[in-house]
Amino acid sequence: MSSRRSGEINAPRRRVERQTSSCTECRRRKQKCSQGQPCTNCVRRFPQPICEYQVKAPRSRHTPLGTVIEGPSTTTVALTHGPYAHLNPAAVHDAILQVDESEHASSPESMGYSSPDSLSDHLMPITPPATPFVPFKVSLDEEKDPDAVIEKLRVILERRLTLANRLVGDDWITDDAKALVHVRDIRRGLNLPVEGPVEQLRFLPMAPTKMNKELVRIHLQLLCRFKCSVDGNPDPNNPFMKHWVPSCVQDPLLLQIVLFTSACFLAETGHIPKTLTLMHKGKVYQMLNDQLRNEATQITDASILAVVQMVVDSWYWGATLDLHAHIAGLKQMIKMRGGLHKLGMHGFLAKTIIIHDVVMALAHEVDPLIYEQPGFEFDDPIMMPFHSALNSPLIFGWPSFAGTAASLQLHPSTAIILDEMRFLIEAALGMSENPTPEEIQKLVSTAAWVVDQINEFPPDTPARDNPNSRSTSTTSTPREKLDSQSPGSSKSEKSSPVVELPDLMYRCVRMTALIYCRAILNRVPTSAICTEMDFMMIWQTVWKVTLPAWKATIGIFVWVMLGVLPSCHKTGPARFVKTLMVAGWMTIGVDNWHIVMDVTRTAFRLQRWLASGQFNPEGGLSGGESIVDKCGTLVAQTTFAGMCDFGQLRRGISSGEIILPGDDNYEASLRRWSVACEKRATVVVKPSCAEEVSFALKFAADAGLPLTVCGGGHSSSGASSSDGMVIDLGKMRNVDVNPADMTVTFGGGCLWEDVDSALERYGLATVGGVVNHTGVGGLILGGGHGWLTPLHGLSIDNLISAEVVLADGNVVEASETINPDLFWALRGAGAQFGVVTRFTSRAHKQGLVWSGTLVYTADKLPELIAAANHLHDLHNVEGHCLALGIGYGVDGTTHIVSVIPCFQGSEEDGKRYFSQLLDIQTVANSTRMMSTALLNTLMNPVSEHGSRRLMGSGNVTMPLDTQAFLQTAKLFWDFCDSRQGMGNSVIAIEFFPTDKLRSVMQKATAYANRGDYYDAVTAFGWEDASLDTEIRQFNRSLCEQIRSTNGYCAGYSGDGSNEPVGKYINIEADSIKPQDAYGVNFPRLQEVKRKYDPRNVFHKWHGITKQA
Repeated sequence: MSSRRSGEINAPRRRVERQTSSCTECRRRKQKCSQGQPCTNCVRRFPQPICEYQVKAPRSRHTPLGTVIEGPSTTTVALTHGPYAHLNPAAVHDAILQVDESEHASSPESMGYSSPDSLSDHLMPITPPATPFVPFKVSLDEEKDPDAVIEKLRVILERRLTLANRLVGDDWITDDAKALVHVRDIRRGLNLPVEGPVEQLRFLPMAPTKMNKELVRIHLQLLCRFKCSVDGNPDPNNPFMKHWVPSCVQDPLLLQIVLFTSACFLAETGHIPKTLTLMHKGKVYQMLNDQLRNEATQITDASILAVVQMVVDSWYWGATLDLHAHIAGLKQMIKMRGGLHKLGMHGFLAKTIIIHDVVMALAHEVDPLIYEQPGFEFDDPIMMPFHSALNSPLIFGWPSFAGTAASLQLHPSTAIILDEMRFLIEAALGMSENPTPEEIQKLVSTAAWVVDQINEFPPDTPARDNPNSRSTSTTSTPREKLDSQSPGSSKSEKSSPVVELPDLMYRCVRMTALIYCRAILNRVPTSAICTEMDFMMIWQTVWKVTLPAWKATIGIFVWVMLGVLPSCHKTGPARFVKTLMVAGWMTIGVDNWHIVMDVTRTAFRLQRWLASGQFNPEGGLSGGESIVDKCGTLVAQTTFAGMCDFGQLRRGISSGEIILPGDDNYEASLRRWSVACEKRATVVVKPSCAEEVSFALKFAADAGLPLTVCGGGHSSSGASSSDGMVIDLGKMRNVDVNPADMTVTFGGGCLWEDVDSALERYGLATVGGVVNHTGVGGLILGGGHGWLTPLHGLSIDNLISAEVVLADGNVVEASETINPDLFWALRGAGAQFGVVTRFTSRAHKQGLVWSGTLVYTADKLPELIAAANHLHDLHNVEGHCLALGIGYGVDGTTHIVSVIPCFQGSEEDGKRYFSQLLDIQTVANSTRMMSTALLNTLMNPVSEHGSRRLMGSGNVTMPLDTQAFLQTAKLFWDFCDSRQGMGNSVIAIEFFPTDKLRSVMQKATAYANRGDYYDAVTAFGWEDASLDTEIRQFNRSLCEQIRSTNGYCAGYSGDGSNEPVGKYINIEADSIKPQDAYGVNFPRLQEVKRKYDPRNVFHKWHGITKQA
């Protein structure tokens, strides 16, 4: 012992391995080994095993992981004898579980998120150190419970994210900030004995902070499961996992990349700040650069594997420039090493590089950068037998799907479609390089015939395992089989009605086949055929099939994913879709390298043929940073949402309705006033009462689903749509009028037409919106301007009480006497505090008014401005008001100006009061006596559903500057005239006297826009989605131009000023800073937010937190 070097780790004693000249397989079989690589015995065995040799480890020192060991004829790398090889990986895993459980048991904070299904119930008991390292093992019977894997992963995900969210507030700022300063400590020498499982975890080559330990747990319990298994449940004997997982936790650099990868995942799900990922990224770069500057370590397996993982992370989460830089560096390192065949890990490192290069290229429909390139040749001599799970339409000459349908558990119709697709793809790729017109026509006819065959099948078919479905008789010819086994055939007895369950794999295969067929018919890439909507429909169906089912039909899975993967890059699930595509290719590659190469060759040939041989340049590869940043909590909302038990949700929403993708009414449930704001929700919940809203909120929190609330769906900001859960209050539209108390109580899902018509029967009215198909909730909680505001103030000034479902699911009442702080916040910022399921407001006696629409030619605008200035000077307190609109006639091209006056009195008096307007020549005049319910419909024609919509908030002070306002009108008309389909756009000025709303103090409610100015509303309507960004930018500049030339500009400075903010947040589509939205009331709103929604569950639109 005295001869050992100082500072060497005093590892626990263990039996010294006997040096041997035989491979492990020959030793097991007690045969003489030829000592080849592979040996002659292993070459003859079928299936051929991995031929590996155990070498006696040096006793006096540890070989650094990745050190190059020179042999007689080749260069290999010892990846299993690093400086931390004395750490037993299985014990490290056990330590993680033990520490995890002890921390949860001892932490009082854990009581708030403990799951009824404890993680310890799902994981295997601690294994002896002699057993293989299996960090991804889950105890379950997959045959009896095919959904068990997904459920266990959901539990793990929920627990890991919850703990990470709890740690980030107090741990990463302290421990990891210190670790950043002392990066060198990561590779410090160890001179203490390593004893027990806790010590095993403590002495991993990383800073031993709580957050780092949690990041390792995320990797071992969740992320590594999907490295080469599409269902997250890899075989415990998977040879790749046996090499890859231990290497990643034993080497300091690779472990740091594990921390960085896990941090990227947690930042994607919204559970840690992105700052933490950047910190870990900086550590990786520093350690990697140190290793690359050292000639002894710059091209070791560890260094190359580190760069490979950074390539993957950049593709998933990083910037495009980083991705290309890492790829360029990787190629250079491989060349310096002497090629892919020189890499270690029994060939798995080379296979990992090739598969990631292939999948990235196929995903972006570009040429690969390593595969098939000179200097990067690789071949695996080990041959493996065929098994039916690998059968794919991308491989020719294999047994038909009809013949393997039983073993793959395919519906006969599914097998027929797959066989037809194999035939069509082979026909397309079998064409000559310069085909004749006859050959092209033959292929087109074949493709059209296949499309016709597929279209003969209905969209859905009964599931094979449906106990009520009946098999049809077997026929001898394919045509007869098609007729008899088609989903459309129905030969069941009339006396025995059956309940037919859809075969989801059939549905998925049929939709994907049609994508391929249309691409071949038009000879264009599948990305030109598969729209984002097509992709989302197929993706949702893929989830419903379940990942374990796809694992059993992995060859079909990669064919499906190849057809839709190029269309995923701008969608929420993109990162996880890419992960599964890599996992699918890895699954086949680890099982049978020759088959995965056959699939790869066919895939590239097909993509090149569809692109007419003209692939995009390599610049087509892009990193995933932009889409991850845009979509935020991707995994929570789109990926692991597929693991949610929606059956449980249905049971809890017994009177309401649950709508999932693929349901008949799913598309209708997504419709919004602005088509531009529609999103593909994971689930739409239509509750019937507050208790069901509460259940939905709790379910979303447990499942990690982001959520939003939809009332009327009238927001042009997209606040009423979500990729996660949408709580649609459309079933809660009851209205109860109490004439004696002069109150009206109405459900949170009501539209203003519901309330207006109910009150009109009693000669009553309340302050509502100027468009009656607007939802009551959005308008009230953001303030609420209307025709009756000059008489009675804002909608919130008439609110008496509200029933609110809070973020934690509690149902509470809010009024001046019950939860007064919540009631204060609801009135002006209510969308940030909960779901209001019931409102009670004051009603007022209301007679008929004189109103209607006056239409003028555009040249009358100066006279109308003068009339508006004159009416403002009259300063009435009776509630007379008007709205002026600059827009287009019914033809969508003629410039017009329209005015809607509202006089609270007789027609004679109204005409006298608005005489200056009537003296100007009109094009049309529809004024008459009418109810306020009818008055609230007059603006509906320019606010109909079905267009892309965007609104903006400005204001004007009086008197109006005529020249400045004419310039505003010119800017508006010039912009719309120069673009097609914008005739449904308007600028509206609401000349509603402000005396009543300003009589309420600025701090009396959360609403901070009580100023002496009139609202100016921009409302654009168009059809062409390519104009979205341009219109948004113009809308922003136009509102600013109105405020700067004719209005009031404010900027909240935080000095306690009572000045109004000058923006009406109900119509402000752009997200604005909370200080600019809530002004002087922002500090108090933060306090109320911390009390009622500390987790910021309700954050859509104009958030309360400073990060908003």
